[in-house]
Amino acid sequence: MTIRFRGQPVSPFMLFLLPATIFTVAIFLAPLGAVVMRSFFDQGFSFDKYQEVLGSKLFYKVLWNTIVISVTATCVTLVLAYPMAYHLARQPARRRTLT
Repeated sequence: MTIRFRGQPVSPFMLFLLPATIFTVAIFLAPLGAVVMRSFFDQGFSFDKYQEVLGSKLFYKVLWNTIVISVTATCVTLVLAYPMAYHLARQPARRRTLT
């Protein structure tokens, strides 16, 4: 018996993904959607809350700090990881493990 969706056969592997997909939607995306909907429709449709946040100097300070920290972490990771990866790639196969 072959399961079909829109006339196309569905692989059994796709059926194994169905519970994980339902879990992801239920646990992560549904609450996120509820928060977004509430941010727009709490007391009728408006952008007031977004204007308040985007008009705040604190928001821009926090955003700038976030960008600085993420760029710094990325650069440090690149400086440390690429030489290590290059060194490991040039080793014989028996010495490539990190343990």
